Amino acid sequence: MTAALVKFPRSLKTKTILGQDRALLLAAPFAFISDTHGRIDLPTGFFTDLASIPRLFWRVFPPAGKYTAAAIIHDFLYANQSTEENKSDNILLTRAEADAIFLEAMEALGVNWLTRSTIYRAVRMGGGGAWRDNYSKRTGLPYPSKPSARLPDFYRQRHVKR
Repeated sequence: MTAALVKFPRSLKTKTILGQDRALLLAAPFAFISDTHGRIDLPTGFFTDLASIPRLFWRVFPPAGKYTAAAIIHDFLYANQSTEENKSDNILLTRAEADAIFLEAMEALGVNWLTRSTIYRAVRMGGGGAWRDNYSKRTGLPYPSKPSARLPDFYRQRHVKR
């Protein structure tokens, strides 16, 4: 049994959304089993825009490729800031953890080292804006600032739950 079959126990089934560039909905539940975070289940109907790669780089790294399933998992983690559907205003997974799961999923899919390293580094450098935007979309609140002398425990106590 290959690593991809063990790590991705369900096959990926999607539907395109007409009139939207690079937009897909999951047509069936999808899952990934992470070594560090266990099983991550995505529901039918989850929306993804695949790998959010700037158009300039599409010749080398198209939005869909061998890493498509990993990109969909990553979109789910960024949207929920958790390994499961998250309706609260708490962040249950750090951005670094979400990006590490993305790297793990790409490796399980057999994405070559250069491609997965490049995409991972790009996500680490450029994913912060999407992470903050997703928090605001999900909660309707501004993204919390880092701890300060005035509010040293606000970020840790309210927004990173373990």
